[in-house]
Amino acid sequence: MTRDQLAEMLDLREYGLEMTRAEASQAAKDGLIVAFGGSDDLLKFRGVIEDEIGTYNGIRVHLARFGECLEPINGVETPTWIESEWRPEDCTPDLSCIIHTNLPCATFLILDHGKPFCRGVVIDQRSIGAMVPTISSAEWSAVKAILTEDDDDKLRTALVAAAMTRAQSDL
Repeated sequence: MTRDQLAEMLDLREYGLEMTRAEASQAAKDGLIVAFGGSDDLLKFRGVIEDEIGTYNGIRVHLARFGECLEPINGVETPTWIESEWRPEDCTPDLSCIIHTNLPCATFLILDHGKPFCRGVVIDQRSIGAMVPTISSAEWSAVKAILTEDDDDKLRTALVAAAMTRAQSDL
């Protein structure tokens, strides 16, 4: 399935029924990332990325690759981002949430009791290419072996910053 086909399939679904497990699994197999808002404070990812991030008043997350896994990360800027904007001004239709990205995407609308709630995005991970900093599987395995749960986010941020520095010095 393509990103456009998936976005068309998800368009006008009701909040809470955005995507089935089978659809998320198929999206992952097809290399698709789906991002949409949930409640009034969540950025939800399905497909290649399975995650939920607290976004009270909106947030911009950047993408990094850890081994074979593409993941959202906070605390360091990468060339690729996905942003959740809550209560956007001057928005037609009146939405609670809009998901923005600087990546090529297809959009879909989520309804809440039949009224527009959120505009989500579907991204094909192949469009990301080399723009995403990559932490090799060997680097990530070595680091994970010594991580504590409290250190996880800090170390991920440091590793991505190091990968970004490496990538810039290679230019």
